Amino acid sequence: MAQLTLGMYKKFHAKRGLFGLRCDQVRTRGRMASDGSGWYNKEGERLGGGSLSKSDLRKIARGLEEGELFIILDAYEAMKGGEQPGVGYVANNARLVIGRNQWYFIIPHFSREKKTRKVKGLQCQVLTQDVLKTLMLSGATV
Repeated sequence: MAQLTLGMYKKFHAKRGLFGLRCDQVRTRGRMASDGSGWYNKEGERLGGGSLSKSDLRKIARGLEEGELFIILDAYEAMKGGEQPGVGYVANNARLVIGRNQWYFIIPHFSREKKTRKVKGLQCQVLTQDVLKTLMLSGATV
């Protein structure tokens, strides 16, 4: 059963939800891995948004079910995309993706870049936007 559903982190909701997150949460600079980002599922639906710490990213990766993706967009792209921008928009604007016990850094196209990259202290596998879109549509894992 999918845990990540549209609007699961309601705005201005004081109670913490799945993974101990709540919408519009703020993390301090030293602990912050993403600032004011938008959070999406693999169906291209907005879950919520806010700052995430490295600890949050680790908790999410440990708690996801097999085949689920927690996709992070920059604040501007998330605001522009709205609640249900769809798979194409989310895949084309994703910066960081979390799978079960795995992190992915998203690049626009294949390049001579390494297959892994350290991002915010986490070892991430590098994926292109096209590969991410395929994963989102198929439900497969890398």
